[in-house]
Amino acid sequence: MKEGTCWVSPFVGSNPTPCNMKLKGYQNSKLVIQKGENVIIREAKKSDLNQIKEMNWNFFNFYLDNKFDDLMKRSEKARIWGRRFIDRTFKNKNWKYFVAEDNKKLVGFINGKVDNCYPIYGENKYGVIWLVYVDESYRNKGIGKKLVNKLIIWLKKKKNKIC
Repeated sequence: MKEGTCWVSPFVGSNPTPCNMKLKGYQNSKLVIQKGENVIIREAKKSDLNQIKEMNWNFFNFYLDNKFDDLMKRSEKARIWGRRFIDRTFKNKNWKYFVAEDNKKLVGFINGKVDNCYPIYGENKYGVIWLVYVDESYRNKGIGKKLVNKLIIWLKKKKNKIC
């Protein structure tokens, strides 16, 4: 994995890789505006789904290319399953999608859900961050962190006891 790459995986046995943050700086007495400065985080719309599906496929390929799980295989069947999964979860009131947008181009997304705890934990609900993806050219700019924070706010509004 390249140094500074950010990702979070829902797959068992994988650990998030920390990000190295790049700071803004001055060159020749002018403030340098880095790519990603104008990124907004917003709730995903139905019209965003095709771009979200492509980013999801990019994540899946990154996962496979780096051989994190030798049991997973790249196939058209896997691509179709992933697209259907997004369609199904996007409609579900217990799931939420947020996107990062830069000049009308989606450069990242996050999805997560509210679920019930196992009965041994009582009647509590908990929040799950399922997947965070940021386009490679926009990484290390704090976009992933903003996406995570936005989803956590939504999860807390849903009265989750464990988040």
